[in-house]
Parts: sequence; structure tokens; C-alpha cells
Amino acid sequence: MAGPSTPRQARSKLTLERIVGTARELWTERGNDGFTLDEVSERSGVSIGSIYNRFAGKQDLVEHLHEQGVEAMVDDVRARMTAPGIAHDLPGRVDWLVRVVGSLLSDHAAVLRPSMVAALRNERIAAMGKRGHAVMVEHWAERLREVGDEIAAPDVEEAISWSFTVAYSVLARYLGLGSSAESAYEGDWDASLRQLTLTVVGYLSYQREESS
Repeated sequence: MAGPSTPRQARSKLTLERIVGTARELWTERGNDGFTLDEVSERSGVSIGSIYNRFAGKQDLVEHLHEQGVEAMVDDVRARMTAPGIAHDLPGRVDWLVRVVGSLLSDHAAVLRPSMVAALRNERIAAMGKRGHAVMVEHWAERLREVGDEIAAPDVEEAISWSFTVAYSVLARYLGLGSSAESAYEGDWDASLRQLTLTVVGYLSYQREESS
């Protein structure tokens, strides 16, 4: 990916912002394959030549949009999942984490939907998505380790990892992310969050014997 050239003047910077802003609107409205550079040019008022001066082609522009989206989400994850003053018991901590992750996925759904589709055939976009996912996993684990003495599983790290996988899968399915768009928004959101919290707390609190 060549990426956008560095703007040297205020006018050039504004032109780049118009290109990227317009492309983002079309991208979130229609997905990765639902718009053309000609449409970006027409809607933004920027010539097609100026667009090609900054991006090698549509794929280059789309990858730039994905990269911006992931960076914004990573910053948001770090800000929200490191907030102070949260509950110090396991049920309260899980409830907080489930709601934070749910709000993050919901707030960034417009970017996550096309990103998850594109990741199936674009290794670079897939790598970006994995990075964002890894940051979320990392903070989920850190916050649960703080109440690790209440986790009854023999392998605490494995239990924490599994709990995130379950929570993420349930929330992503509800929001229609990835391949589950047909089942999006089934049921009540708050009720789903409460049930998910109970499920995760129950799993982490259940005393199991290690298999021999």
C-alpha cells in the first residue's frame, strides 16, 4: 500500500480530508465494493486526478479507511477499558466489561462491518482487525486479573480468554458483525447484556476439577 502522500500545504491537506471523508461516507453506506473513485470525485468535488495523486487506486484508499477506523477504535478501547473507579468484585467487574465492550462494538459497527467482510480476502486488512481485537482482549484480561482471586477455574488465564471469546461472539452476533447480519438486533439489548453477564460470571465462578 502506497498510502496517501503527506500534504505540504493547507489546501492540499483539506483536499485529502475531503477525499477521505467522502470515501468514508460511501464506504459505511455501501461497503467495500459499493462505490467507485468516480463517485468519490463527484461527491467531494475533487478531481479524479487529485485522488490518484494521493492514492494508488481504490484498494489503497479502502485500506487507508480501514487503518483509520482501527486506529480510532484502538484509541477508544484504551480510553474506555482503562477507566478508574469500576467495581472491585467479579460480578460487578464482568457487568462493566460486558457493557463497555458492547458499547465499543456498537459505536464502531459502521467500520467493523465492512472490515470483517474485507478481512476474508485481504491479509493487510485482516492484520489490522486482529490488532484491534488483540488490544481489546488484552484490556479485558487485565481488568479480570485484578479480581482473579474470585475466579474459580483451575487455569485462570484460559478461563479469562474463553470468557472474552464468548462475550465478543454474542455481542458481535447481536450487532450483525461479520457473517451474522441476518440475526442482527434480535431481542432486547439490555436483557442480552444482563444474560451475558450472568453467563460469564457463572462460568468464571464455577469450581471445576482439572481433568487428569
